[in-house]
Amino acid sequence: MWDHINNKFIYLLCIVFFSITISFASDEDAKKDTQKEDSKEIANLVEKLASPNPKPIIPDKYVESKIIYSPNYSKEAQNRIYEVRKKIEEKGMDAFPYLIEHYNDDRYSITYETSWNGCWYNASVGSECADIVHKQLQPLGPFRVNATDAGDKRPYYDFHFLYSKDTMQSWYKTNKDKSLRELQIEVLEWTITEEKKKNDPKYDEDIKYLSQELDKLKKSDKSLPPYGDRP
Repeated sequence: MWDHINNKFIYLLCIVFFSITISFASDEDAKKDTQKEDSKEIANLVEKLASPNPKPIIPDKYVESKIIYSPNYSKEAQNRIYEVRKKIEEKGMDAFPYLIEHYNDDRYSITYETSWNGCWYNASVGSECADIVHKQLQPLGPFRVNATDAGDKRPYYDFHFLYSKDTMQSWYKTNKDKSLRELQIEVLEWTITEEKKKNDPKYDEDIKYLSQELDKLKKSDKSLPPYGDRP
């Protein structure tokens, strides 16, 4: 009798075990499917940074009216690229490996005016990919508090650590398990340290400002939005 009960108990345990195993496997499969779809979406978005328009000619970077666009140049298509960029930024760290992969992509993406000197430039897909990464890591922008000219810039984290595809891949491999907020904190701390090294009073106000923003970020559970203007 007891053998019969024990056998029945073991049988029930086996059923429960296999049910849990199947459920766990189904959850893992669903997770993998979601990740696969997300990866496909991000890859498609990055691909859409490439403009269908031919690259315009810029004979004089200081004069917008002299830029030569092809007769069929579509501004609507260009506007869609800006929309795509915003969607990529919303993906945060998940988009970084796809952006880094396109670092050397020289296809034409956009034509833009710099915010600090009014010059016009053509940007490649690779340039846009790098810019998206940089502006999320240094969301407070490149210029010091009360900057009076283009030279009043903060130390550039990307110039030191993210200046090529190889350095970006190496950096990502080291930091991929961190959150964007954690990385922004690290970059802010690095920027403050670099400004202090200069031992120059003109950095004092910026150091104070960055230190305040660093304290706010540490107390927050969210990352800062990317810097808006293209330097």
